[in-house]
Amino acid sequence: MNSRKLTVGCRVRYVSHGTPPRQDGSQAFEPAMRAAVVTEVGSADVVGLMVMNPAGLFFHSLALGGVPYDGTGRLPGTWHWPETDEESSVFTVPEAGSGDEGAAP
Repeated sequence: MNSRKLTVGCRVRYVSHGTPPRQDGSQAFEPAMRAAVVTEVGSADVVGLMVMNPAGLFFHSLALGGVPYDGTGRLPGTWHWPETDEESSVFTVPEAGSGDEGAAP
């Protein structure tokens, strides 16, 4: 894993499983990268996640096995850090003097 600190609230990426393969090996929906937020931190880089899908939220809790880390960012059913070096928090606060202080969220 990289040097980022893994804590509740961190923004990460989740690779979905997609739909089960058909007899011909194709899938109606291929695995896809989804936005996620860490809801629990377990051991060995296994976390609980809230995954944001286009059709709604999905929760993977530690009690149900959690989600393992995959540094390649390719394995379905795993999480990884965003591909950017930006801070991975869910919310940001505008800097003083940026003109966004009074903007509606």
